[in-house]
Amino acid sequence: VEGSFTYTAKKDDGDAEPVDIDAILDAGTYTLEATFTPNSGNYESRTATNELVVNKLKPVITWEPETAFAELNYGETLEENAFYASVPDEFNDYGSLSYFENDEAIDIRSILPAGTHTITAKFEPSNDNYDTNTAVATVKVNKLQPVIIWETADEDLTFTYGAELSADKHLNATF
Repeated sequence: VEGSFTYTAKKDDGDAEPVDIDAILDAGTYTLEATFTPNSGNYESRTATNELVVNKLKPVITWEPETAFAELNYGETLEENAFYASVPDEFNDYGSLSYFENDEAIDIRSILPAGTHTITAKFEPSNDNYDTNTAVATVKVNKLQPVIIWETADEDLTFTYGAELSADKHLNATF
């Protein structure tokens, strides 16, 4: 039977909007309606409906480096070590990434204390078509080993029993 189809999409309690083959629908639940109009007067027009659910898009978060593990020394930041999370470029206009440890927000420019840390990167969408996503990484922050310097290292520190130690000559280590 020759004829043509027209389509509409109605989101939740909104109005029906015409759609075509190239339409991109926002996330949500729709009632799609297809209406066939025959070219011949021997056939009736018919309409059928169907429910369509468009899910939110959840961006994939990746860590740099891809191992999702970093080891740094106390005093260094994640940013200095190029350890960060990212989403594909096409998502950058639709949300932002933030970092957390134990549900507390952290800045990747902060200095973490020595120890092992579990860092969560969280994508927060700014658009209802996108969904929140998280990715976890481990960061090991090594303790620093200070170098102790004796001010009198090249001097002879030999003395006779009974002589007192001196802050200037014997007890003058620094780091």
